[in-house]
Amino acid sequence: MITYALGLGAVKRGQEYMIQYPGNIGKVFFVLCTGAVFIAAAKMLQAVELDAAFGVD
Repeated sequence: MITYALGLGAVKRGQEYMIQYPGNIGKVFFVLCTGAVFIAAAKMLQAVELDAAFGVD
C-alpha cells in the first residue's frame, strides 16, 4: 500500500512537471519522479529482509 501511494504521488508530481516544463526536460523529471519510487521500494524490502535476518525486537 505504501509503494502504491508513493507511485500515485510520483506520477501526479511528474505530470505537473511535464506541464510546467514542456519538452524533454519535463519527461526527464517525470522519469526521475517515478524512478525514486523504485529506489524507495527497494529500500523498504531491504529493511524487511534485515529485520527478518537479525530479528530486531
